[in-house]
Amino acid sequence: MQQAIKTLIYFVIGFFLLIFILFILIAVLSSSEKECAPEVQYVEITGKNGDVKLHIGMIKDSVEILAGKPDQINIRSLGNIIYEDWGYINKNDGGSYLDIDFENGKIKAVRQY
Repeated sequence: MQQAIKTLIYFVIGFFLLIFILFILIAVLSSSEKECAPEVQYVEITGKNGDVKLHIGMIKDSVEILAGKPDQINIRSLGNIIYEDWGYINKNDGGSYLDIDFENGKIKAVRQY
């Protein structure tokens, strides 16, 4: 009788450990899939060369080709990360502003006002 109770207790403990390990594996795999496939966000802006479509993660050389040379550039770094902010003034439509923020050479954010 005592052997059967011990076996049942070991079975229950093993079952809950298996469920716990599966839960951890699912959590790790689902978070790594999000990191591997970031969400692409497209932004249509009015630059010096007219209307262009930019996306988060685009490199700054491509942005310069599409939107033109910026009117203002601000560069700063923090550790290994280089932040670069480009400012555009569109005089054709009454002086609207466009700010493009880069992190390590790739678009991080775009604001047009």
